[in-house]
Amino acid sequence: FVSTACMSADLEAQYNGTKQIRRLLSREADPPVEQVIQTGLLPRFVTFLSRQDSPKLQFEAAWALTNIASTDYTHTVVDSGACPHLVNLLRSNDANIREQAAWCLGNIAGDRSNYRDMLLSSPDSINNLLLNIQTPANVSLLKNVTWCLSNFCHFTWIR
Repeated sequence: FVSTACMSADLEAQYNGTKQIRRLLSREADPPVEQVIQTGLLPRFVTFLSRQDSPKLQFEAAWALTNIASTDYTHTVVDSGACPHLVNLLRSNDANIREQAAWCLGNIAGDRSNYRDMLLSSPDSINNLLLNIQTPANVSLLKNVTWCLSNFCHFTWIR
């Protein structure tokens, strides 16, 4: 049912379905990450990141992707094409969306050096992070963006 709601053409159904999945992925004990990936919903969530007509849907999709990116399945978020959309969301009018995008990008950059390097190769990623540091909407956003930037700066020794 939940995946059907996300695939619906109805905006409210998309929002409710995405929110339900985000809540499932937010469980501390055994979140169903693999099952959600197998439903094929990640590309749909990436599409939702561009839905400027529904900031609440963007937020829920970004949060669901953040939860997935914090697991051993970070590669699925990267492979779904989410990164450029998340970088763009760092300029959202909604501070909560900016914070969630930074959190997801921080998870991605912190996972593998090649992901970090990919994000660094996009000039907008650093510029958009720095804009949020220069004029943060709140302390929580500043902390998340600073943490994300620290993952962009993390150096991995190559032997």
